[in-house]
Amino acid sequence: MNLKIARVLLFAMLIVIVLATVPVVVNIIDVHGFASGIDVVIAALGVGFLLVMILISLPAMVKSRLRWISYIGAGLAGIMIIALPIDMYWGKSFDYPRSAYANAITQCIETGITWAAFLCLSSSVLNFRLNAFGRLVQFASVTSMACATVTLTIAEWFYPEIPGVETIFWIALVLSIAGLLSVLTISRLVQVAVLDGSVAKATVSFKCPRCQAVQDVAMGESRCTNCQLPFKIELG
Repeated sequence: MNLKIARVLLFAMLIVIVLATVPVVVNIIDVHGFASGIDVVIAALGVGFLLVMILISLPAMVKSRLRWISYIGAGLAGIMIIALPIDMYWGKSFDYPRSAYANAITQCIETGITWAAFLCLSSSVLNFRLNAFGRLVQFASVTSMACATVTLTIAEWFYPEIPGVETIFWIALVLSIAGLLSVLTISRLVQVAVLDGSVAKATVSFKCPRCQAVQDVAMGESRCTNCQLPFKIELG
């Protein structure tokens, strides 16, 4: 099911690329085109970014104990995918000053995109099954992402009334990127294999390469019952 959803999202991204390219070409040919090319590009990039966030959160919807985070993030991203192009068209396709009401709607959409990205990325980061050190890095990464999200939200609504928000945001953003890269690296090095109940109880017939003794062994780490040779059996 996830593979089908991923294919649909990837196909949607291709459509977004086409929708972003055609109006730009039209506006290059006809400077009096109906919509502004740059506005279309910005909307398309935003929609594409949100589609990527949904793709990132898909594995967590099945495997993670905190799958509700990915559901909320993907749902919010879906709402923003609809709202962003509407706001870009409604607010910027016509030449007149935007009202405070229209600006507030745009700020709400920007805030929604920010939190959708945070929830989708957090669910992906927390989806990895790591050892104690890896879990510490996961916690630090999600904490820094939360700090970056909160400070960006404050900056969207209250900057420059609150001094220092921009500095805190950039520090948190750098730490978030470093934490995300660290989690991805650690997941390749020290990821803990988590077996479901049926696989954990399964046994296989195994012939010891040292003493040639045939025995039934369970999944995971074990030793030969005859010569005590350590070995580890995993399912790929």
